[in-house]
Amino acid sequence: MHIQPICAETELHLTTHYNSCVNGLHRQNRVLVKEEIASTKLKLSLLAKQKTGRSMQKHAAPVREATLVYNSNLRMKHISSLCDLLKNRFGIRMVQIHLHKHHCDNTLIIINHAHIIFNWMDKETGKSIKLHKWDMAELQEMVRNEIEKMDCMMAYSGNKKETPLGRLVKTLFPFSYS
Repeated sequence: MHIQPICAETELHLTTHYNSCVNGLHRQNRVLVKEEIASTKLKLSLLAKQKTGRSMQKHAAPVREATLVYNSNLRMKHISSLCDLLKNRFGIRMVQIHLHKHHCDNTLIIINHAHIIFNWMDKETGKSIKLHKWDMAELQEMVRNEIEKMDCMMAYSGNKKETPLGRLVKTLFPFSYS
C-alpha cells in the first residue's frame, strides 16, 4: 500500500477515472463515498481550531490517499473490513474507497487497484495522527496479511525491472503528487 497526502488533483482523478471509458473497464469500477473530500477537509480544519485553539497548519495532511494493487478476487467488503482493522489499530478512518480497473500503459495487462481516502486526524486532540516507521511497517504488514487471507494478493516478481508494471504509482498517476 502506497500512502501519500492528497493533492488538488486527487478528487478529479478519482471521478474522471470512474467516469472514463477505456474498453468498458469503467463499468467494473466501484465507489463507496462516506463523505466528500472537500467536506472532510473543512470539518477537520474546524475540529483542529476547536481542539487546539489555532488554525490547522498550512502544510498539514489530515486527509491521505492509500493506493493498493490487488487481484480480481477483491471486493468492496474486503476493503471495508481492512479499513475497520486500520481504524481500530491506528485510528485512521476511511472516507472514500474507489476500486478501479484499467490497462497498464496501453498493454493487455489489467491493473486492479484501490484508492482509499483516509481521515488521518485524531478527533480527541484535533492533531494529525503520527505514525512512526515501525507503525507504518506494522500497517503494511497488516494490509499484506489481510489481503493474503482474502486470497486477493497480487503476484509480484520482487524486482521492479522484471515486471511489466514498473513503478505502479507513476503508471497509475501520471500527474504530480507534490
